[in-house]
Amino acid sequence: MTDIEIDDMLGGTEEVAGWTLRIGDEGVITQATDAMGRSFRLGQRLTANGRFGAPRGSVGVLVQIHRPFYDGRTSDILKVLFENPVALVVNMKIKDLEL
Repeated sequence: MTDIEIDDMLGGTEEVAGWTLRIGDEGVITQATDAMGRSFRLGQRLTANGRFGAPRGSVGVLVQIHRPFYDGRTSDILKVLFENPVALVVNMKIKDLEL
């Protein structure tokens, strides 16, 4: 059984504003894929490009994925925890990351 099949059994997938969201068994968004095919999973390590929030080259962990267009959010749906040089949690857009 693939990860997609397991996620579909537990919570399913949902299309929201060009994003495909995988929903876990407790309603938590576990993965988000944009219309260009870029995919982000909880626990994934991401690198800041220095545009916003964290210094360039800072590596953080994706700790939460917000539902697009919920509570006023548009594209800053990735909540990343950076720990160097100090702990910092930032809601980021894809354009704020090195991919």
